[in-house]
Amino acid sequence: MFKKLLCLSISLCIIVCSLGKTRIVVDERFELISVAFRLTGEPAFVHDVPNQYINEIDTWFSKYRNHPLITFLNKQMDVKKNVAMSYSAVLASDIEITSKGIILDQNTETDFESNSYGYNWTAEERDRFLFLINSFYKKSRFHDFFAAHSTYYKTMESQMSGLINLIDTNWFNNFFGSSYQLDYVWIVPSGGVN
Repeated sequence: MFKKLLCLSISLCIIVCSLGKTRIVVDERFELISVAFRLTGEPAFVHDVPNQYINEIDTWFSKYRNHPLITFLNKQMDVKKNVAMSYSAVLASDIEITSKGIILDQNTETDFESNSYGYNWTAEERDRFLFLINSFYKKSRFHDFFAAHSTYYKTMESQMSGLINLIDTNWFNNFFGSSYQLDYVWIVPSGGVN
């Protein structure tokens, strides 16, 4: 159990802010992008922990390994040469899943064309990605998979909450002169650790 929690804590994408209570969540956007990158077969994105969940991912999504989204992501990794684990996390935080489909967060639309996040994608590549991620999301019935695992995600969120509550942050105020607060902890179970 501790090993699983340790693996989860390593695969977190954490945003540190200064207000509010910590919100711990398994976010559908992060799972979607993580699963898509897993299907590329790139070793940095292929893990076997947590075992049962990863087996369920592989069973559900293996038939989509040849989806045009996966081909596109592999090409981007080959051409851009700067794709890393943080790339997929930033990409996930830049999209929104809405009732009308997956769109870019309005604040990040131009980031794909700049080098601010390391994308350096053209407008055409950005639009192609959005088209393909929408296609993958629908064809793979990703939301159904995500919804079917809601109990598992709630358990992970609860366990991570217990772990976060063990962190002693009293020293932070003494050292930095202000209190320490995590606003969000995003757990990415499909992002495991080798």
